[in-house]
Amino acid sequence: MNNQVLIIGLDPAKISLPEVSSDNSFSKGNICIVQLKTAQQTSLLLRKLEGFPDIQAYSLKEFYSIMSAKEREYTPLKRLEPREFVDFQFSEREQFVVINNGVLSLLEQKNKEFEEIGTFEKAIRCLSSDDGVFVCFVGGRMIEFRTGRYLEMFSRIELGDEVVNMSFSPDNRFAVVSTKKETSVWDIFKNECLTKQQGVTGDTVLDEDHVYFLGLGKVFSLLQGKEVEPDPKLSFLKCIRHHNGQKVEFSDDRVQKIRYEVGEYKLSKTHANIEDIKFYFSGKRCFVLMTKNIQKKKVQFVESYGTDGITLTQLEGCVEQIEVSDKMFVVVDTKQTLSFYIRNRFGFGMAKQIRKEDDLLIALYDDICCVHDADTGNIEFYDNGELRSAYSHPSCTGISWSYSGLYAASVSAGDCSSGLVQMFNRNGKLLWKKVFNRLTLFMWRPFSHLSSEDKAKAVEEFSESIENDTSEEECTEDTSELLSRWKSYLISKKQRVLSLK
Repeated sequence: MNNQVLIIGLDPAKISLPEVSSDNSFSKGNICIVQLKTAQQTSLLLRKLEGFPDIQAYSLKEFYSIMSAKEREYTPLKRLEPREFVDFQFSEREQFVVINNGVLSLLEQKNKEFEEIGTFEKAIRCLSSDDGVFVCFVGGRMIEFRTGRYLEMFSRIELGDEVVNMSFSPDNRFAVVSTKKETSVWDIFKNECLTKQQGVTGDTVLDEDHVYFLGLGKVFSLLQGKEVEPDPKLSFLKCIRHHNGQKVEFSDDRVQKIRYEVGEYKLSKTHANIEDIKFYFSGKRCFVLMTKNIQKKKVQFVESYGTDGITLTQLEGCVEQIEVSDKMFVVVDTKQTLSFYIRNRFGFGMAKQIRKEDDLLIALYDDICCVHDADTGNIEFYDNGELRSAYSHPSCTGISWSYSGLYAASVSAGDCSSGLVQMFNRNGKLLWKKVFNRLTLFMWRPFSHLSSEDKAKAVEEFSESIENDTSEEECTEDTSELLSRWKSYLISKKQRVLSLK
């Protein structure tokens, strides 16, 4: 095996190499073995073949070494600490992330102040799974998956090009990652790439068991680990959206149809003349903003879907922003009119309109709407459409509510911003404010909502069983299965909570 090179994918008709001839090589199919005279010739040929993207080359000794190596199951970088992990998920700690001066900081909101939990370098972007179990640091071609209260490293993946987009499956077990060249699907717990697709257009959607590449008309089965024959209806499916156990689909065949599911409950409605459609979710409802062409005139509607049926509301003007909750939705139109639509026995009816003079930013939680008025430079809190308080915040670029709804943050982020962050309680009272120099990101971290009784039971029963399992020495190589069970447990608890609401 000395000085022999194995080449896979070499087509002599397309690529001619002086080092490879009929006298020193043997070929069968796309596999070629070349016998060279010296180790230097072998090294030079291997280096040369690295420049051909469709060719793989190995020294024959290296190839046999790879083939004989025992396959090892991926072991996450973070060892599961059951009590700490469970406790964070159900503690309802209000954590948030800021990136300023090129450094990512993890902070914890504590009533009238905040505490710094940790800082991290080289994180350009940051996003979170829907349940907050994973917080991802994205920097160039690298994604780091972190977990636990202190965001310890769980795993990392490196792509062939810069990451431009990323999303999670409904159970937050899988991730879709898009670069400039391709879209790939990853099993987060095994740190394994399941499939790659190039030239992806349209939505790439992770369902419970499948990945839909809607623009390509392809379907990948997560259970079978391979591409499967798509349903003929897939060609008419334009988008699929998931949130908090809810699922909505929009198809455009001979008729346009919206399908809604939550648990065993299903609804559908046919439409015509929809030119544009957008979906917004609250805790228990899906709101659909539709633009229709009726008698050569554009008209906008909001339909909402829930277990109590479908509501329909025709809007006035052209929508610029919309925020939704189970109790109401709020709209800002192109004329900077703020409209409050509150739930009644017939659906959602307009309760109040306020005309403003300049651009608006809005954020809604339950029946509390936080508004930034660029004309006055104020942050205003409205309770069911009634103004309760106002504070100054010039050049605000964003408002976001914490996942408990206890806090709202107004932020000035971006290249020319002040970096000011102001924290309010849900009554519109200012708790603290701070300037973060060169602030580029503010993001709340989600968490799972459980009652104190369920949390205590989870900590006692689940962590005890995990501690018993992890005490076994041979269990160290089976961490992915352990984490899979933990993930399934979180999902079942989340579904239980939703069923009680």
